[in-house]
Amino acid sequence: MTRVVCYAADFICNATHIMMRESRVASRNMSSILIQTVKEEDDSCTVQTENPKVVPKLQFSIRPANEGDVPALKKIRQDMGIHDVPTVFQTFMKLDPQGLKIAVSDTGKILGSCGCVFNGDDSDGVYFGGIYCVEPKYQGTGIGLKIYKECFEHFGDSNCGLNAVPGMTEIYRDRGGFPVEEKEWVCLKNQTSSYVSPDVLSNFVPQGVDIQPFHDSFLPKMVAYDQALVGFRRSLLLSMSCNEMNSKTFVAFKNGVCVGFGTIKESCLGAGRVGPLYADDPAVAEVILRKLLESFPGRNGFAMMTISSNIPANSFLRRLSCPVKEECHRLYTKKRMIVDTNKIYALFDINFSAF
Repeated sequence: MTRVVCYAADFICNATHIMMRESRVASRNMSSILIQTVKEEDDSCTVQTENPKVVPKLQFSIRPANEGDVPALKKIRQDMGIHDVPTVFQTFMKLDPQGLKIAVSDTGKILGSCGCVFNGDDSDGVYFGGIYCVEPKYQGTGIGLKIYKECFEHFGDSNCGLNAVPGMTEIYRDRGGFPVEEKEWVCLKNQTSSYVSPDVLSNFVPQGVDIQPFHDSFLPKMVAYDQALVGFRRSLLLSMSCNEMNSKTFVAFKNGVCVGFGTIKESCLGAGRVGPLYADDPAVAEVILRKLLESFPGRNGFAMMTISSNIPANSFLRRLSCPVKEECHRLYTKKRMIVDTNKIYALFDINFSAF
């Protein structure tokens, strides 16, 4: 049995505290985190604070998340006000069964989570990290540190990226193992609980372009388009993503070649969340976005993550009166991914995929 002492200054413990609070306000409370003692044995731990009235003693273990954990994960993200999509959790659990880790108490309660999942069909793919949080009552106990370390070990020497929430860029970059920062753009988290009207977007389809609802027979051309854009093949991901429950996808063709596609899904808050949205032409992207919104009439709000350098994409959001909630900085462990961001109107997912 080994004994590990986790101090309040430990940046990962602070990271879990900040991320659960969605960044800014948590930094004021860092000095109040108690020094904790964590006893580790195999995959299980005992946490005991110096003041048991503040944080009770508990046994916990770290394990890969499975589909049975999705309802609890959904509730956690709902409480945090984040527009994650539960079906996306399920997709990436199938694609990388070891990639999403959770801390579980001896009673089966999820105490925290952290993901680092593989994107791609083969070794050319990359890893991407996110959904890092710890229940407020257990922040500062070392739970977050243990989950983080296990996720870090999962991707090994491979390149891995993440989107750092406000206030966390320097910590991840300088001390968290993600030293490579994207300097040309940031990710913009756009969301609203209000209804957004697709009528403010154009429905004019450029000449020669045909936009159709998704069909499985379109996948080979979509995969070819996606691979040319992001630099590696992810056919299984696209197939599973387009067939998720409560998901709608539209695909654009010109002369029989895919020139863009987009998907809308139901977030854990009941909103329509668009991602991905790719297109060669802003006019095509705009019509796809309109069709996606029209296909999801019962949505409770709207969310879409854009790249700051894609001016047309962000103009769509302003017309929809969907504000920017926050900016997230992109970091990598080894090297930047170079893609044509002019073709990326909405990111695939904030937590599980780089583009």
